[in-house]
Amino acid sequence: MARKAFQSAQTIADVEVIAVGNDIENSAVLRALKVWKGMPKNTFNIQVRTSCDIGFWQKGNRLRLILIGGPKHYSASQISNGVLTDEGAVFNRELDRLIGSNRPHDFRLPNIMYDP
Repeated sequence: MARKAFQSAQTIADVEVIAVGNDIENSAVLRALKVWKGMPKNTFNIQVRTSCDIGFWQKGNRLRLILIGGPKHYSASQISNGVLTDEGAVFNRELDRLIGSNRPHDFRLPNIMYDP
């Protein structure tokens, strides 16, 4: 599943949430830490288009994501990011292997609220 997601991905990036969004009305803004695949950008405007998209509720979270869309607005599907699989850790390890870089230890999992 990770191999298929990697091959079909337009953009894969390590990002930090710098502005949270409230679903479709306001975009979340993610600062690019490293773009592994796709057009290099400094920020990504993220819109939640469906209930299957990842939400961004906490400023400061760092994540490795497969992004869809662009160049103006992107989304991050739970399916293409391995969130809905029972093997999320395996998906993440395989994506890291395909990229050629382990994600940093302070990176979070998408769609999980963390205590501040």
